[in-house]
Amino acid sequence: MTFPTLFRLAQAAIRACFSSRYRALVPGLLTALIYLAPGAVANTLKQERGQELDTLRASIHQLQTRIEASRGQRDNMQERLRNTERQIGALTKRIYETQHQLKKSRKHLNTVTTQHASQMNKLGGQRKTLGFQMRAAYSMGQQQYLKMLLNQEDPAAMGRVTTYYGYLNRARSERIHAIKKTLEKLANLKQKIRQRSQELKALGTSQLNDKTTLEHSRETRSNVVALLNKRMVNQSQEIDRLRRDEEYLVRLIDGLNLYMEELREDSTTTTRFDRYRGKLQLPAQATLRARFGDPKQGGALTWEGLFLDAREGQNVYAIFHGRVAFAEWFGGFGLLLIIDHGDGYMSLYGHNQALYAEVGDWVETGQLVSAVGNSGGLAQPGLYFEIRHKGVPRNPLLWVRRPT
Repeated sequence: MTFPTLFRLAQAAIRACFSSRYRALVPGLLTALIYLAPGAVANTLKQERGQELDTLRASIHQLQTRIEASRGQRDNMQERLRNTERQIGALTKRIYETQHQLKKSRKHLNTVTTQHASQMNKLGGQRKTLGFQMRAAYSMGQQQYLKMLLNQEDPAAMGRVTTYYGYLNRARSERIHAIKKTLEKLANLKQKIRQRSQELKALGTSQLNDKTTLEHSRETRSNVVALLNKRMVNQSQEIDRLRRDEEYLVRLIDGLNLYMEELREDSTTTTRFDRYRGKLQLPAQATLRARFGDPKQGGALTWEGLFLDAREGQNVYAIFHGRVAFAEWFGGFGLLLIIDHGDGYMSLYGHNQALYAEVGDWVETGQLVSAVGNSGGLAQPGLYFEIRHKGVPRNPLLWVRRPT
């Protein structure tokens, strides 16, 4: 029986034999297996995590596909809006990643350039020392050394001079060898500088191309949104559309709760979301445009979260540790990010310009996860933010510190 099979059987047996009351012992028992065969356990766990992540992503994609299919035929304008906003999100993310790479490359280039300057200074000192040694040897003259060797009258002086010349020659050889090493280092550093400079040039060109494409995509989106606004239906139809969007969101969250439930059982984190009531930070520095429970669309609907006024491209941060359950365009909410915090708690971030985290990623409190945008057909940028517990919307202002 192979170790992966043995490990899975042991894992299943442990979970079957122990009730939830003793589940806290499971990690310790599994740790014992790790000491028995650490390499095999590490490979097995890595494979299982990869398979788990693939399964999670596939399940969530199927869930989204089913919900999208239930919406009925999407018209051409809505389809163009979705595709354009997805492209804008992908380009914005790529530009962000390129900027990060540029920053790292520039930092590395500065380090290498400093090292090159240091080696040049070192080379100058080595050459100066070698020149001094050469002049000292020349001033003594090889003839004096030969005379001392032939002079039998002062053997002590002959010994001293012989020893001195030995020291001088060794020092000169060592200095020459050190100079060769320094020259080799300088050649390597010059090569690194050339490579980094070429990388920076390529990254700069790539970023410029992405920005140009992004501007074209934004123009396309503006045209699509303008066309959608021109054919705006009456208020009752708009209320129906908003209500359907909320119903589809509920279906999405219910499905995500089912998929994430098993993963929550396997989680070993001891930090609980409900212990941080009133202590969390807003996901972005912004002012409130709409609060939880405020009327929407003339009072026919109410806000189930907060709408934050923020500038386009502004950073959005995770309010708490958790795992990304959803990161994709979703009708009515644009580029939507949902983070599962365990115990049935989730936080939602809607209308983003770009998403920097993917399904299955673990994120920490305060980690950058997205950028504020106006996806979903909004005219002005902003961030829609919700907190839900077991699918039920909760007032975020009871969990986060109120903006001043």
